[in-house]
Amino acid sequence: MPSYTSTQLNGTGSLAPNLTKGTTYTFSINNPINSAYFTLETVRNTQGIYDVNSPKNISGSFANIFNLVQSDYIASVALVSGSNSFTFVPSTNVVGTTLYMKGTGDITLTIS
Repeated sequence: MPSYTSTQLNGTGSLAPNLTKGTTYTFSINNPINSAYFTLETVRNTQGIYDVNSPKNISGSFANIFNLVQSDYIASVALVSGSNSFTFVPSTNVVGTTLYMKGTGDITLTIS
């Protein structure tokens, strides 16, 4: 699976890879600074909101994660300094072009 640099994750972020329903994905994030955030966010519609046609990309289960704020459309976590890792098992197939991955600071991400 892919790796991402802070440049790819900052600002508007990067589109995610396709994620298969029922598969466990490990998100390994290195955070060299004191405070940073990582977010998975469904692409918003043309009005800038999620509606009944928006895919529920974040529905599923997360494990080994603290400070998670989650809905069916977005999940965000505050990262500690150093190595961070969590798993996500989506309950639907996620088309990568409908999910952004965003981060603050100088974090790097590897998905396996």
